[in-house]
Amino acid sequence: MKITALITLLTIAHAYCSQNLNAYLDDRGYFYGYFNQSKIRLEHQPINSFKVGYNAIAYEDTRGSLFYFTKDQQKIEVGTFPIYYIPTDYLFGFQGTTSLGVIDGTEKKILTHNVGKYIITDSLIVYNDNIKKGFYVYYNGASAQLENNIIESEVTNFKAKENTVAYFNAQGYFKVFNANATLEIDRPSSPYHYSVGRDIVAFTDYDNETFNIVENGEVFQLEETIPQSFYCGDGLVAYITNQDVFRIYKDGQVQEICAYAPSYYFTIDDLIIYENLGRFTVYVDGQSYELENYRVDNFQADGQAIAYIDNQGWLIYFFDGKKEKITNQKINNFSLIGNTLQYSLGINQFMLFENKRNIQ
Repeated sequence: MKITALITLLTIAHAYCSQNLNAYLDDRGYFYGYFNQSKIRLEHQPINSFKVGYNAIAYEDTRGSLFYFTKDQQKIEVGTFPIYYIPTDYLFGFQGTTSLGVIDGTEKKILTHNVGKYIITDSLIVYNDNIKKGFYVYYNGASAQLENNIIESEVTNFKAKENTVAYFNAQGYFKVFNANATLEIDRPSSPYHYSVGRDIVAFTDYDNETFNIVENGEVFQLEETIPQSFYCGDGLVAYITNQDVFRIYKDGQVQEICAYAPSYYFTIDDLIIYENLGRFTVYVDGQSYELENYRVDNFQADGQAIAYIDNQGWLIYFFDGKKEKITNQKINNFSLIGNTLQYSLGINQFMLFENKRNIQ
């Protein structure tokens, strides 16, 4: 395979730590933000929608105005009538009618006034600019052109996660952009099936019948046969071989989790959540933890934390190898951002759980 370094950039480290930031609507429809154990009313009237990121809260009021409220309590008016918006760990991406913009820190930028297909992740935004006829990535404070002279159609076969993008260009070449470089992998006779995670890409090469990894600017073969399925996480790949063996690749090592295929498995950040003979199990930091002896469907995961409702209706939180029952009272809803768990016990009873304690 041909590997050509095209662009070299700095690496942004991705860390999971508690941000103690959240938001909620009370029973009167007032909108509150929660910042480091301080509750602040952000709006005195009902709002249309809101989303919470790692460093900020974004919301659209009833007049259609979009606002971005940082963890330092700076309020930025973004625009009106957004088509889509999302605050991530480091960026805030938003789409107007045809424009695509970003707030990076507190600086607002318009990336293009005629956007095509795009993806917003924690550290980058990859997008088609239909004015410049190019395929771009916004990363580390600036936009870089990945493909140009796209006349007939835009780049549509691409995936992005965290700080990594993989895509096929118009000529059929498979390329990978991550925090370190952009690599041109190969031009296969049939497109690869591929998955993208933080600092890693996995793909199946049907021409050579192999399973391969792109990591640290290099391409190497992981298996000599095509796996049944595979998913990437943060620097890891979980996959089921063609012999039904469940394996995990991480840090240059392959570990066999079990000699049979689970009925389901997911990769979410640093976690691999899977069924082990009917048991709800999570793999993190090189170890598997059986959380329940039955299947759990109502769960949320972020970073290295997972929260779920067990079969007794109790809210359970797992982090740093420890499982805790948060409450056995009725839960209206819950959400997990980083390792901060938000839940509601009833009308106007908003709670946060963080660092092994409940915060009113």
